[in-house]
Amino acid sequence: MLAARSQMQLLSALALLGLAAAGSTARADDFGRLDGKVLERVAGEAKPAPGPLTMSAIARLPAVLAGSRSPLLVARSNEKGMARLLVAPALKKRAGGGEPIPVLIIERFDAFAAGESTTRQAHAQDLMLFDGFEFDLDAGQVVPSGQGGDLRFSAEGEGGPRLIALGDAQLFIPESNPLPAAPEPGKPSAGRAVIPGDFGGVYRLNADGQWTGSLELKVGPEGEVSGRFASDLNGTVYPVEGEVSRESPQKVSFRVKYPRAEQDFEGRLFTEGKNALAGTVVMLGKAYGFYALRETAPEPAPAGK
Repeated sequence: MLAARSQMQLLSALALLGLAAAGSTARADDFGRLDGKVLERVAGEAKPAPGPLTMSAIARLPAVLAGSRSPLLVARSNEKGMARLLVAPALKKRAGGGEPIPVLIIERFDAFAAGESTTRQAHAQDLMLFDGFEFDLDAGQVVPSGQGGDLRFSAEGEGGPRLIALGDAQLFIPESNPLPAAPEPGKPSAGRAVIPGDFGGVYRLNADGQWTGSLELKVGPEGEVSGRFASDLNGTVYPVEGEVSRESPQKVSFRVKYPRAEQDFEGRLFTEGKNALAGTVVMLGKAYGFYALRETAPEPAPAGK
């Protein structure tokens, strides 16, 4: 009884912290830099959890990522896909009163298909798992028992509330931040994982050989893009606006606004070196190819700009 009461007290102390932290982190933090390749490396270096992870054990895990107060879990699904999770144990009030019930909050979740290092195939945020709920890592969804779940949250049994890997699924616990050092200000991040700030910079733009000039892109904290395009043709500077894709970290969309027309660009950043963009541009209903080579990388845009 004393052990159970101590565990409930620990969960109570963490409940407010877990709920307050859910959804509070920015997109461009360390969590967003953990691509499939990094997760595979973690799985190769760390030992899988030997059994169910109790909520008290999760509560004692260190927060290894910059920008997050919650522990990081790395998972491999039954389909061999890799996933990253930030989790927090908490307590939820019963609708009719009485003792609060333990739950597990999945604050942030992203999944990558087996063999895919950069394309995110599933995303979820602020999910709450109740007793008996199962979670499909490949789909990023809560599913009924026996319908493809990789993880199950159980509130009862030996050890108290716990997270269980089902079938061949595995959970890994990184003991330290698996990422390389943060990039120097004004430079793309290290490694092949692309984060929104990597798109910031001054590029030499060539669109179909017809439109050339200097393209400056700045990226805000939520992936919003602003900047300008200085045309070689007439020396005029035109405003640029757009956004970095939430689903595909390598992709950016932006628009150059001329007085009587607009050009809509959709490009992807090269992962090796992160010094070039290539894609398509549409103007007056016609599509053309473009590429842009990085010249310099300025500071990110201030928030709200």
